Amino acid sequence: MRPFLFWALPSIFFFIPSALLAQDFGDAVQTAMAEKDYHQAFESARLDAQKGVPKAQGELGLLYEKGLGTTQDDKQAAYWMTKAARKGDAESENNLGFLFFKGQGVVQDYAKALTWFQKAADQGLASAQSNLGLMYGAGLGVGKDYSKALTFFKKAADQDDLDSQVNLGMMYSLGEGTPQDYTASYFWFYRALQHTFMDADKKNEVRDDIQWMEKHMTSEDVAKAKTQAEHWRPAGVQVESESSTLEH
Repeated sequence: MRPFLFWALPSIFFFIPSALLAQDFGDAVQTAMAEKDYHQAFESARLDAQKGVPKAQGELGLLYEKGLGTTQDDKQAAYWMTKAARKGDAESENNLGFLFFKGQGVVQDYAKALTWFQKAADQGLASAQSNLGLMYGAGLGVGKDYSKALTFFKKAADQDDLDSQVNLGMMYSLGEGTPQDYTASYFWFYRALQHTFMDADKKNEVRDDIQWMEKHMTSEDVAKAKTQAEHWRPAGVQVESESSTLEH
């Protein structure tokens, strides 16, 4: 198995329309984004942002960052995301953390990135928890701490965050921040494969890890991990039994 290496920080901004909708936009902006009317999306966000609506301010920052419906402007992106983040909008806190991580529209500052990721993570945002795991795992803006990295990855993985599930699988396989546990590692790698990967190379790497582990596990342990993974559900998701499901 290749040496332990955290995945690079994933892009926190999601710019294709379907992913932008996942940012919980307001109705007017969401409708315009779905129709790829970026000018209308920008105008709707701008009007509400100027009224002080935190969600709209975060939306406006995202649109400036990508240049959708307006000229791309990192400084304006940071300006509006800061306004929203200071009002406690979790997605904007996370995105502002990413700007500080990259030095995009602001002076690069890992400590400030960590602070904003933490604020968003405290609100339960999975992507922010995953980013904190990466910061602690790589020792960026904070002392390297695999135990804390594992804790944050677990929080995000329990919400079905792909990157965190892969990183958890790697940590369990190598015993980083936790006792080595191939069954737990296989479980999280297998769960990750249930996602749609945007990067085929990453998916192939996970498959390679699973194949390697199958050669070092008993068939019983492999079967156990697969069964657990197939019946697993993200935190807060309840599975109804057939007897309790009624048709109307």
